[in-house]
Amino acid sequence: MSMAQSLLPEFDQEMANTRKMLERIPENKLDYKPDPKSMSMAQLASHIAEMCGWFAGMMEATEMDIPAGFKPFLATSKKELLDKFDGNVAGTRAALAAAGDQALMQDWSLEFAGNKMFTMPRIA
Repeated sequence: MSMAQSLLPEFDQEMANTRKMLERIPENKLDYKPDPKSMSMAQLASHIAEMCGWFAGMMEATEMDIPAGFKPFLATSKKELLDKFDGNVAGTRAALAAAGDQALMQDWSLEFAGNKMFTMPRIA
């Protein structure tokens, strides 16, 4: 069994649990902040929905460079949030299912505005 195939059941379980959490965010609380310095509930939930789609890009390139002026996805409704999450999860699942062991062991880097933050094997 490949590494990817062994990871799929855990991926499915984690994404199902994450979706349940996102489903439970009250529509009227998207702007909630526990502290004025904190990100809003919409910003935090949108970040989760957006990050779930990064794996497909990780498999296509050896690095991801987030530009300095990057504007993250920001959901304005629970439907928009869940649609983004579901689309990203489907793309990531397909990329994971197709990933070979050798590709998962290759190094991948995250960069911000051209500055390397870290490099590690994709599987990590």
